[in-house]
Amino acid sequence: MKKYNIEINKITDYTAGYNINDAKKEFNLKKVIKLASNENPYGVPRELIRFLKKELKNIHLYPDQLYKDLINIIAYKINIPSSNIFAGNGSDEILDLFFKAFINPKDKIILFNPSFSLYKILAEIYGVKPVWIELGNFQYDIDKILPKIKKDVKAIIICNPNNPTGTYLKANSMERLIKKLNSNQFLCIDEAYFDFSTTRDFPDMLEIFKQAGDKKNIIICRTFSKIYSLAGLRIGYAFAKNEIIRFLNKIRIPFNINLLAERAAWYYLKNDIPIDKFKKLNFENKIYFYSELKKLKLLFIPSEANFILVKTHLPGKQVFHLLLQKGIIIRPFENPELKYYIRVTIGKKKEIRKLIKELKQILKIDGGIS
Repeated sequence: MKKYNIEINKITDYTAGYNINDAKKEFNLKKVIKLASNENPYGVPRELIRFLKKELKNIHLYPDQLYKDLINIIAYKINIPSSNIFAGNGSDEILDLFFKAFINPKDKIILFNPSFSLYKILAEIYGVKPVWIELGNFQYDIDKILPKIKKDVKAIIICNPNNPTGTYLKANSMERLIKKLNSNQFLCIDEAYFDFSTTRDFPDMLEIFKQAGDKKNIIICRTFSKIYSLAGLRIGYAFAKNEIIRFLNKIRIPFNINLLAERAAWYYLKNDIPIDKFKKLNFENKIYFYSELKKLKLLFIPSEANFILVKTHLPGKQVFHLLLQKGIIIRPFENPELKYYIRVTIGKKKEIRKLIKELKQILKIDGGIS
């Protein structure tokens, strides 16, 4: 086959969490627990399912090209003008459009390692050479970040809380970072997991954005995939100053969001379907998970998200395959520095209990399970 663009072969492949049905077929399993992709283990509210069944009769029609209902309800909920909001096919599409609109080949952008692999992939797609900042002890360090923000840096991409570490850039550090930015630089914050944070010093990016106004190029990406349980529908949004939103709308494809995704997100917000219960359950199960990992004397990184990064004495890929045979899917990594780590979604308590039991046997650890 003719290679129309040889550089495509150099782009890193994105690796998704292992598929439940594939695991069932491969190992002849009746039940599989998926703790790999940070999905909400409690599923979708029944009232939303009933609403979407009614909406099925309209799937022969295109959605509203401007997504006015959804954007207006988001604007109302977070109390900013609708002209500051963009709706996308998951926050991943918004990040892609951000690169497409504002990042030119050979621009310098600051990325962190380890972090969400999509940022590196997008840099490769758009011909950008990142300025890498290593996360010492998996933590953001503002004193290491600020000296890297030189005049020739076009953008900084920060996942907060960070995936896969669950750590975060604190509010005072975020404020120092924003002060450092000049009028030509962009700060893109991926807040896919911010809904799960319970710490008091997590930055309020909405308030920071309101205070910055049009003085700074800040774009905050959020998703309905995690705490809202809509991962399968692919729906997210961003808020930024008017000019940024206008450019994103110019380059997006028509009808980039499908009808059911737009309707589901709108219904969630319009009817104030509570998500606090998911946040509470995640926190309670996280504390339980911590206690069980401590009993097994496994090191882990305290997390502000709905997953935990755990260190094992076997390579993560080996632990992944051994757990897969037991009907549990977790996430290993390609990164050399994460060779002995696995990322585990904070599932239901019974799922955590099952995981701990299997980990104890696989790793040959002595320790009780409560």
